[in-house]
Order: sequence, then C-alpha cells, then structure tokens
Amino acid sequence: MEKFWAHTGHNRPPGSWDSLAGHLESVARLTSEYSSSFGPWAGHLVGLWHDIGKYQADFQRYLLGEVLKGPEHAIVGAYHAFRQNRVDLAMVIAAHHGSLDQRAEFLNKIERGAAFQYLAPPGLLTPRDAERAPVDAEALWIRFLFSALVDADSLETEYWDKAVRRWRCETTVAELAATLEQWLAEKTGSSVPSAVNELRRTVQQACAERAADTMGAFRLTVPTGGGKTLASLLFALRHAQVHGLRRVIVVIPYTSIIDQTVKVFRSIFGDDAVLEHHSNIDPDADSLVNRRCVENWDSPIIVTTSVQFFETLHANRKRDLRKLHRVAESVVILDEVQTFPLELIKPIKDSLDRLVAHFHVTTVHCSATQPRLAQADAREIVPDFGGLFSGLGHRVNFHWPGDIEAPVSWQGIAENVRRQPEGRVLVIVHRKRDAIDLALALGGECLHLSTLMCPAHRRAVLARIEAKLQANEPCIVVSTQLVEAGVDLDFPVVYRAMAGVDSLIQAAGRCNREGGPVPGDFHIFVAPSDPPRGTLLEGLKQVRTYLKRGPVDLNDPELPAKYFKAVAQFRAGTSAIPERERHLDFPEVERLFRMIPDYGTPVIAPYGDRWLEAVESAQQDPGIQNFRKLQPYTVSLPDTWLNELKSRGCLVQLFAGSEDCWYVLPGQDSVYSAQFGFGGDGTSDLPFLEV
Repeated sequence: MEKFWAHTGHNRPPGSWDSLAGHLESVARLTSEYSSSFGPWAGHLVGLWHDIGKYQADFQRYLLGEVLKGPEHAIVGAYHAFRQNRVDLAMVIAAHHGSLDQRAEFLNKIERGAAFQYLAPPGLLTPRDAERAPVDAEALWIRFLFSALVDADSLETEYWDKAVRRWRCETTVAELAATLEQWLAEKTGSSVPSAVNELRRTVQQACAERAADTMGAFRLTVPTGGGKTLASLLFALRHAQVHGLRRVIVVIPYTSIIDQTVKVFRSIFGDDAVLEHHSNIDPDADSLVNRRCVENWDSPIIVTTSVQFFETLHANRKRDLRKLHRVAESVVILDEVQTFPLELIKPIKDSLDRLVAHFHVTTVHCSATQPRLAQADAREIVPDFGGLFSGLGHRVNFHWPGDIEAPVSWQGIAENVRRQPEGRVLVIVHRKRDAIDLALALGGECLHLSTLMCPAHRRAVLARIEAKLQANEPCIVVSTQLVEAGVDLDFPVVYRAMAGVDSLIQAAGRCNREGGPVPGDFHIFVAPSDPPRGTLLEGLKQVRTYLKRGPVDLNDPELPAKYFKAVAQFRAGTSAIPERERHLDFPEVERLFRMIPDYGTPVIAPYGDRWLEAVESAQQDPGIQNFRKLQPYTVSLPDTWLNELKSRGCLVQLFAGSEDCWYVLPGQDSVYSAQFGFGGDGTSDLPFLEV
C-alpha cells in the first residue's frame, strides 16, 4: 500500500484526505508542546505512536470504504510502547479514544496487541529516551499526558476537517496585569475613604509586592469584604508574568459566586480573556467561543467550580480530562477554601502538592476563615494578616445567646426580626425546611433563598435583594448558608443560627460589609433544629464547647485554624483514594472522588416564561447548546424526592424511556412555587421538606 491515511471522510476527494504520517507528526509536535513543563519527549512519543495501528491494511480498507468495520488500532501503539518498557505511555495510548483503565486490568489486555500486523515505517518505531513519571505523582502525570494527547489529537483532526485553526485569545498575562492595575488605581482614586477601603489598598499592595516571590503555595487571609478576589487576581497575574506562566485559574465553590465574579472580571478585561466553566451558564449570554474553549480551557483566565477542578484532577475519561494539561504552568486561586469537604482533605492536599512540585503551578488559598489543612505550610501573602482583622473589629457588634442550650422558636425569631427599625435584615438558617418555616412565620414581603430554587430563580431573587438594598428599602431575607461565602450582600442586621466558627464568621461578613460608620448588629441564636449530620453538626458542637469555656472572639484570625483542626479529628477519616492512586486504579479513583457525594437526578423546574421553550428545544434537538438552555432551570433531586414526585404524577421524562432527566408539568404550583421553589407553598407533605 503506497499511501496511508489517518482520516478520509465521507464524500471528500482523495486530495483532501489526511495523511497518516503527517497526522502523527502534527499530533506529536502539539502533544510535546502541551507537555513541555512535565514531559515533552514523552508527549512526543505518545503523539507519534498513538495511531500507528492505522498502518494495518484492514484499517486502510475501512477508511477507503471497502469494509464496514476496521480493526482495533489504539492497542497497536499501546503494545509498541509496552514493549519498550513504558507501561505509562502504553496506558495513555490505549485510552486515547475513551478512558484510562486500571493498571492491573490494562496489563491483562495489552498482550492482545501482539496479534495485530501493521506496516509502520521503521523510523517511526525507533525506541527513544523520554521522561518518566515522578514516583510520588505517577497517576496524575499519566492523566496530564493523556490530556495533552487527546487535546492535540482532537485539535489536529478538527484542523484537517475544517481547514482553519480554532480561535484563541492572544491577550498576554502581562497585558491583563496592566489592565487590572489601571482599573484598580482608578477605582481606588474614586473610592470614599473608609477603614474597609484602606484595608483593600493594603491587601492589594501586599499582593503586588509578593508577586515576584518564588513559585509554590501561598495563602491570602483577608477579612470578609476585604477585596481578596481582585487582590488575589492581581497577585496571580503579576506572578504569572514574572515566572512565564500561561494562565490563571480561579476555583470557586458555588456557581452563585461565579456569576458575580465573572461579571466583575469581564467588566475589567472584556469577554474574550475570561472563560467560565460550570453547569449554570446562561445560554443566551454564552458564546460559541466559550462553548468550544471549555473543552480544553484555552484562555488566559479560567473561572470554574471546585467540583469541576478537583474532580478533573481525579478523572479517568477523555471528555473530563481533555482540559487538564492547561492546569500546568498556571496560578490556581482557590477561593473560600474552608468549603473543601474534610473527608477529601487528604487527596485534595496530595493533588495540590503534586501540582506545585511537578507541573509548574502556584496555588493561592483565599479565605477569611483559613483551615490550614491543605498545604498547611503555604506562605502568607500579607505577613501581618492579623492586623487586618483587628482594624475592622468595630464593623460588627456580636450578640450571643444568653443560654446556648435554649432554642428559640421560629415565631420568636420572626418577632425579633420584625422589631428591627430599619427593616433590612438577613437571617441565615441551617436547613431548607428551616428557611421555609421562618419565611412563613415572617410572612408578607419576606424573600427566600435556598437550593430548592433553580439557578435562574435564585439569580432573580438576588437581583431583587440587591435593588432593595441599594434603594434603602425594607428587605427581609431568609436563606440557607448558600449566601455565606462570597455573595456580595450588605445588611445592617444579620441573624445566624448558631453554627460552626466558619459559618458564623462568613455570615457576619454580610453585615455592614462596607464598614459604614454605624456598626452592624450580628445576632446569633439557637435554632429549634440542629444542622445536618456531618461537618456542620460537628462544627456546632465545637462552638458549644468553646462557649462553655468562655467568650469566643470571632475577630481572632487564628481561631478558624484551631477550629478546623478540632473538627477534622472527627470528620477527616481515612480515604481509600491515595492507595488507589498508587495502584493506578483510575476508574475507582474517579468513582470515589466526589466533592458532592450525591448528585441526584436533574429535574427541570417550571420557573419563569422560557423554561418550557427550553424543554421543547432540547426534545427536538438534544444537542449541547439546547441542553445548556435547560441548566438555569435544573435542580438535582435525591431519589427519595424523585420517586415521591413520580408517584404523584408530577413529572414527565425529558426523553421517553430515559430516567436521566425529568421536568415538572406546567401548573404544578404545589410542587414548585415562586417563593420556595421545590418547597411548593411551604405546607406540602413532600418528604424532602424535612432536610
């Protein structure tokens, strides 16, 4: 056979077919580039060998349309790498159309490759020296190499198919740093003098000065409202400029925070430089560029969720791992690090340490309540961070309950809230059921927030709250803890059900957030119900232990670390993930590592005017863009909730015969209401109202 092809395509003339030799060389070059910081020669080899199985005569006949099905081809390149004593490269090549296997299972399969005959040029097969995985990071190194290969292979195939390179933002981190510095200077110059604005300037100055420090792990410990989001970005962009890094990745725990963060970033840098990747992107605001770039995170600023980021570091499938290699040579800002699940602290710590040690990454842990559990030896960006907290000690008056064992009824809390003269009060409670009960007790114009509401619903309520606060109108809000971390709300009075130290400090950050001359009032009360079992309940027990010993100073910057250390003794446990990582058991690690233990089943809420249109569009054309139109209306419900709603005839399958997604029939106000979302009218006997 004189000519070998990588791709031919239907009804394409032979002159436009993709040469196999050219494809292998192009993919090798690009994979090597994507692996440049951790394994360029290894990247070159997996790119060069990934498709040598297409040198089989039967595979070429398949490409020419002479047979309906071709033979396996990935196993051929994998077997060649295996014979060179490179099991790591072999696993990457074998998986490049699917997912990484368990090492032991892979070794059982690889000998099948000996049965395939192929006609690859001898020069292509010459053994070559290449980097090997670090002993303490072999699994993660294999994932990174796999990511580089599948992205390079996909992009080169796309280029052959479309004859045009994918658009990418060419703005440099140096240009972005200069833009941010100018924006901050203008903002600072026009700001009203206050203790909070002076604190923000101090933090920004420290971030600018420390950006030239050597790479590694850092902490930015700043009081709530201290401007850590933009200050950490200033550090990251300058640090990336100094050290020749390619991008900044901002990792945020909740999509509610991402919405406001991306809005601010795009107001500074424009749309092109900022890529957001999470589950609730508004499809009408989403661009074609964003949809394409989320596949491989090819942008200078990425904003994503901690679920997306950490589960990618522990994934095994091509779809999830394609973007991973972009994490190399980056600054990773970890916002609100106190939200990391304590059960996963060990694997989270391991993965962050490996990124720093082997993949040219700097991490920045941001929080007002630093747990100091992951990368405990990180360097503080603001050396005298304690002074930041003492300088804002006047911002809030703390009111503790007289009897920490005596619960107050929801009706009693409602009466206290109504007595507040300004009428602008935020109340934060433990559970969704609590929020509904208190909102019913308050009645009238009380606004409610919880994850029983779909993202579009929550955004609309938050916008209404912000408008009322800006206009100094009465505004009483009852919420679960979803508003505690990073949501930019500023109330003169905040009530919080007594909880863990981190919850109380974060909730207090919604009180007199801008540091006005009149201190805010933060009231801590004993709720008639305890938090859910787990970290939240252990946190409440720990605070009660502290209070029995004497007063608790929530302005003490050292308190959160002591608190988390104590709680972790009860919650951290022993994870099986590190051992599975050492054994290269990729499917099991992917199964075990879940930032959210039970995702539930997506159910589409009948909210607003366009949800049904989105349902019909997805049913007619189930493509990715139409599925994104559903995301702002989707809530994931546990099986117990789902089964109850199905038994009542409230739900319809999005696709007949599929249990993967459901939608609520129109007019089901008792199931989904404008006030409580899936809480209905608040009096329903649906079982999920107990949580």
